Amino acid sequence: MAQSDILPHWTARATSETVESTSPDASDGSLTADRIRAAAGAALKAGRLEEAAELCVQVEAHFASDSLFLMTFGEALRRQGKRLDALGRFRRAVELDPTSSSAHVLLATNLCELGALDPALECTRKAIALNPDAPRAHYTEALVLIEALRLSEAAESLRRLLDLAPGHQQGLSTLLYLLNLIPGLDPRDVAEEHCTRAERCYPAAPRSGRAPVHGNAQLRIGFLSADLRDHPVGRFVAPLFDHLDRDRFSIHAYSTAESDDIQGEQLQRSVSHWFDARNCSDLELEARLRGDRLDVLIDLSGHTHGQRLAVLARRPAARQATWLGYANTTGMSAIDFRIVDEVLMPSGQAPTPGETLIRMAGTFACFRPEVTAPSPVMHPTGPVVFGSFHRLEKLNAKVVELWAELLRSMPEARLVLARDQLDPRRQRQLQQQFAAAGVDPARLDMRRLAPDAASHLHLFNEIDVLLDVFPWSGHTLACESLWMGVPVITLRGESMAGRLTSSALQAGGCGEWIAACPRDYRALAESLSMDLGSMRRGRADLRARIARSRLTDEVAFATAFGSAIEAIMDFKGD
Repeated sequence: MAQSDILPHWTARATSETVESTSPDASDGSLTADRIRAAAGAALKAGRLEEAAELCVQVEAHFASDSLFLMTFGEALRRQGKRLDALGRFRRAVELDPTSSSAHVLLATNLCELGALDPALECTRKAIALNPDAPRAHYTEALVLIEALRLSEAAESLRRLLDLAPGHQQGLSTLLYLLNLIPGLDPRDVAEEHCTRAERCYPAAPRSGRAPVHGNAQLRIGFLSADLRDHPVGRFVAPLFDHLDRDRFSIHAYSTAESDDIQGEQLQRSVSHWFDARNCSDLELEARLRGDRLDVLIDLSGHTHGQRLAVLARRPAARQATWLGYANTTGMSAIDFRIVDEVLMPSGQAPTPGETLIRMAGTFACFRPEVTAPSPVMHPTGPVVFGSFHRLEKLNAKVVELWAELLRSMPEARLVLARDQLDPRRQRQLQQQFAAAGVDPARLDMRRLAPDAASHLHLFNEIDVLLDVFPWSGHTLACESLWMGVPVITLRGESMAGRLTSSALQAGGCGEWIAACPRDYRALAESLSMDLGSMRRGRADLRARIARSRLTDEVAFATAFGSAIEAIMDFKGD
């Protein structure tokens, strides 16, 4: 399934610490065995996982009672996806050294990836009890809680981690990301925590002064991201790269993507300058950015996986902005501007201190439909079918409660839930939640999609209405749904994350599907369901309407973005 929302960075798990093994006091004094074990540790550290595992096999009998060796062997297996083979090694390591916090952490990580969340959580808490000051134990506890969709508890675990280690970058980004997902939080408090914790982790370098405006020369605009690939960011940035006025702007793209794909290759061909920064250290990337003498550097990641905020903290460009990839402030004083639109951040709404909002005309993002998107077809006759293809961490208790109210008010309606995360354990969890809210689980049609499925767009032809989520709405899914001729109902939130779908609907000329409160959300769903025949027959008309709208007008969008860049260049504030 092509991801429909910006991927949370915890789904690409943090590379585990290399287990450093010291030479054992082997009874036979075998120098050869020690050298092989040392070579295995070096191979693991370098990421040569098969080599590390093969070397470990050669000497496993020699070090069968050495916990550090077993941790190395287990980690080489786990990172190859051989988690059942790794499990025995990690368990034996814990048996041999039950006081090792690291052994418990490695076992917890492996158990979590096998779906054994309760035992994994128990292991993390043993690790913390053994070494309360170990950041990695707290971080692993948070990851397990996230897998269990216990987001508020995970946030508290991450706060404990950051109190111990304010500079823990992964922990910071994971916490701030989570805060956008937890219902009931005040957006002002969330923004304040972004600022407080980000400044501790990324203290900004002193300003070096503003770069001069280049008159009639091209302005050099840099875009830094790990998602210049087959990813929502890569797909949304493509219209801009293709249509931004090259007489006025020179596009410099800095990709930290971990792998190449066709989308990335297309983006590379559409820009003036492309730099593959995946293997660059922070210092090397900073030097490259400074050397390119950018007028504006735009971060496309925020607190998502692959971010290089430590580089931005060094102010490699005189003007720095964030756009598209993260639905909140970065909290960093080194990033001066946030590019939004009037729906995301309405005029009069106070920006985060130290940050200037640049509001684009029209919409902050232009949607380019997939060329292989199927035609919208009429759903078969029968009762209304609602749908959600959102990431499961967005289906919080408040969302389930509202959907359950809707289903109770419409006894014949069904709800299709589809996602690659929907394994049997999570399906049971959702069934229990809806059952507790008075909805027969038989009314839920749940499907686990293959993570590498070519497309999920055909699923829209099986539903009548896409139900949006909150407090972090699903922007990409909303755009796809509209293109497939399926209406989207959203609840306008109080935060930027909560208004993403509202922005898409407004730009698509479908503002009538934006609800101001949960009661209106339910009323909209009921109203749309009253004339199913007309709605189903009108799918092609809705696609045509979106094709004529500002949401897909690539030239108008690129023009508006160019004006936003000039507003940044003309800004006279401190």
